[in-house]
Amino acid sequence: MSPRPSVLAGVIGILWGCLASAPGAGPAMLQAAEVERPKVPPGQATRPAHAPAATPHLSGQSGRVTWEVVDVIQTRLAEEQAIRWDFAIVLRLVSGEAIRVERIEHGTGTRTQGERSIDVLLRPGESLRIQHNERTGRGESRRDAFRRYHGRDDKGVPLVVEARVPLDARLGARPAPAPSTLVAPLPIDVPLPPDLRVVPPGPAVPAAWARFSGVWTGRWGGTRDHVLVVEEMGERDAIVVYAVGAQRDRPGAWWRRKARMAKDWLVVELFHNERATYAPGDGKALAGTWTSDDGRVSRVKLEARVARPEQVGSDALLARAAVLGREALTALLDGQYADALPKAQEALAIRETRLGPTHPDVAASLTTLAEVYRGQGKLDDAERLHLRALSIREAQLGRDHPDVAASLNSHAVLHNARATYREAEGLLTRALAIVEKTPGSPAKTNRVKAEVLENLAKVYRAQGRLGEAEEAQAKATILWAAQ
Repeated sequence: MSPRPSVLAGVIGILWGCLASAPGAGPAMLQAAEVERPKVPPGQATRPAHAPAATPHLSGQSGRVTWEVVDVIQTRLAEEQAIRWDFAIVLRLVSGEAIRVERIEHGTGTRTQGERSIDVLLRPGESLRIQHNERTGRGESRRDAFRRYHGRDDKGVPLVVEARVPLDARLGARPAPAPSTLVAPLPIDVPLPPDLRVVPPGPAVPAAWARFSGVWTGRWGGTRDHVLVVEEMGERDAIVVYAVGAQRDRPGAWWRRKARMAKDWLVVELFHNERATYAPGDGKALAGTWTSDDGRVSRVKLEARVARPEQVGSDALLARAAVLGREALTALLDGQYADALPKAQEALAIRETRLGPTHPDVAASLTTLAEVYRGQGKLDDAERLHLRALSIREAQLGRDHPDVAASLNSHAVLHNARATYREAEGLLTRALAIVEKTPGSPAKTNRVKAEVLENLAKVYRAQGRLGEAEEAQAKATILWAAQ
């Protein structure tokens, strides 16, 4: 009699069957030192062409300070399957003497999540632009984020300004306009976001600015790889992806930023004291200058690249996704989650980009990544991906397809880990009904059926239903022996 595989090995077996930066802070809840003086007059902050103008719930007044939310960009973090909103708040002192801002508290709803010390003097008539971000791994469509700015007025009296920002999936979202051009992989050692694209500038964009649209590559100071993707051009601003490669002890990174047009220049505000300015160069080139408030300067010459998906064929990329998926499953079976995670993530990103978000192969990649998360103890993330995979398979393959049974089984294992046995039993009972009436390869059907029965036995045993548990286990043992 062959030994029975572990739960993880069994789930992976089913998966096999179904598988047909310039230096700066990372994306923390509150980016480090993202306080800056505005480069535009108060009340004239730039906004992207695709985002709505500030509405009453995005501005307000607290004492002598007027504030407004001026930038909102929503992106999906491919490496974590999370949602992130980047937004900037401008504080403007409308009357009185100087105010010193000393601390920022941040949180969502009514819960304070953390704080950060700063030391910025706000003088009469001046504005402070403060960059923030908010992220969630559960993909909520709305989050009530707040920021409290603590300081003192000219008399030394404590001052608190609170700004609440309702972040909604419809606000600052990046729709999928047509036509647009997907960007092929670029020569940089940074996993760029899979939704890179270039939207042709509209007729309202001045020709002098439209020339910035596209993909540009070069090297800062001749040593550090640099990629600039100008994705969308508005009448006064643009959405860009700014990426730099690794250099000595500095890792590579990318950021999606709001850029502004100033005369014939494209200006990307990177952090509170760093910015990159691009101007047209000779021929099809850009001349870039990176500057810091401490006087450091670096220069780059960027060459234009053609942003066409044909540069790397879809077949080659999909073949790579299949290889990555198999390698991720092998690493998962060995318990090497750190090795499995990037492979599963890249495979999913490729398939979503090339096949669309509802393709059955995307569901297979979602299931693999969910199992990695389960192995790491990230049960909420795993469940969210399992539910999405199940939804795709039911819609694309039908509710009685064996791959649906595989999704139900994987989701049930997750419920068993949470001790939510009633939910697990319901999923396994439905999975068992599907495989028992599924025609096709007996070997594959029996393997799935054995795994479902063994998981069902564990659920029965956890509920004290020992007779039913022994019966289910006996059936599973017979099926495993026939493998």
